Amino acid sequence: MKEKNIEGIVMKVTKEHIVLLTESGSFRNIPRGKNEVPLLGQHFQYNLRPQKIVNWKKYTLIAAVLLMTIISVSMMEIKSNPAYIIVVDINPSIEILVSRDLKIIKSRGLNSDGKEVIDSIVADNLNAYMSKIINKSIEKGYLDNEDLPLITTSVIPLGEHEEEILVDIKESVEESLKNNEKIADVEVAFDSKVHYEEANELGISVNYYKEYTDLIERGVVENIEETKGKSINQLKQMKNENSLKKRQEISPRNIPNNKSNKNGNKVPNIKNREENNGKKPISTKKKNSLVPRVDRILNREKIEGPSGLNIKNENRNGKNENRNGKN
Repeated sequence: MKEKNIEGIVMKVTKEHIVLLTESGSFRNIPRGKNEVPLLGQHFQYNLRPQKIVNWKKYTLIAAVLLMTIISVSMMEIKSNPAYIIVVDINPSIEILVSRDLKIIKSRGLNSDGKEVIDSIVADNLNAYMSKIINKSIEKGYLDNEDLPLITTSVIPLGEHEEEILVDIKESVEESLKNNEKIADVEVAFDSKVHYEEANELGISVNYYKEYTDLIERGVVENIEETKGKSINQLKQMKNENSLKKRQEISPRNIPNNKSNKNGNKVPNIKNREENNGKKPISTKKKNSLVPRVDRILNREKIEGPSGLNIKNENRNGKNENRNGKN
């Protein structure tokens, strides 16, 4: 835009303005410079510079774009922050770090088999990653070593968590098994970060750590060396065998049937001793003196039979005849 000039006759001079009478007969106030002291009636020319119009729409749009960028970056940082640690044990032991929206951040194999399985796996989300772990494990034959293979998964929340993640993982694993026509026992559960860290100190997975500590509490093992080379399924079998043994120990057949006398000495069970000697046990029950006479007669009839009763009846008839003869 070109500059415009204002020309006119000086009519008035103030500290801040100069009043000009232009050729059109209008008065114009123009800014007075510090060193400008025009005389009244003098012809004066003022160079009017064009004012720049601020395009507020442009700046508003720029501000909106910047705000959206800041929000997007913040959301991306929140989503990329680790929210869950997923630990999977088949025989391959694998650890997966995922975000709140279940995007894979990173993964690592906790043993040599685990490293081999994840070496060629590429997936963005957890469900796809779990499916590929199962498929790769089946391909490597890790689910063929036992009658009923076990797939154990622990979910360690690093903050607030949602229960649905357990269902998602289990459904993903079971669907992969079904597609490959395989059967396995699938366990998915939450665990604490404390257990996870304690397991790391021992150099084992948190799934293995749970079974190991259970065996320690039961007194089946005393240290981690006793479980070396065993799978989680084998540790569970050790626990089941221990439970069966304890049930057998407390079975009523194994409880001694001995009583103690007043002095605290055990008195052997007479019944058991006589049965062992082949003798009929002595009844310790008292006879009931109030048994009706009819019951005794019925018992006698069973023992003596009908003939015994006839003999007694005949004797009674004979006695009656003698009595009649005497009379």
